[in-house]
Amino acid sequence: MEPEFALWTGVHASDRRMFILNNKQGLHTRPAALLSRTLQFFNCRVQAQCGEAVANGASLMGLLTLAAGYGSKITFTATGPESVRALDAVEKLFDDNFRDAY
Repeated sequence: MEPEFALWTGVHASDRRMFILNNKQGLHTRPAALLSRTLQFFNCRVQAQCGEAVANGASLMGLLTLAAGYGSKITFTATGPESVRALDAVEKLFDDNFRDAY
């Protein structure tokens, strides 16, 4: 019996956007949780980078390890079929200053 392999042949471009964190308390647990929950619904992989630290955007613990304080620049890179939609959702969170987290 031969093993079955699923081949992914789709090619998806990456989308990258940078945001400045205007939340006075930084990216603490509540906004990080909202961000990770939001990104879990999209069919793509999202990485967040702040300085030299890089994390999975859908991971609460990963986002917290970025130690992003007020005024930090966070770059999000998304790859996959829904990368544009995912980063649009991230942009909305930053535009609303993570209001729904409170």
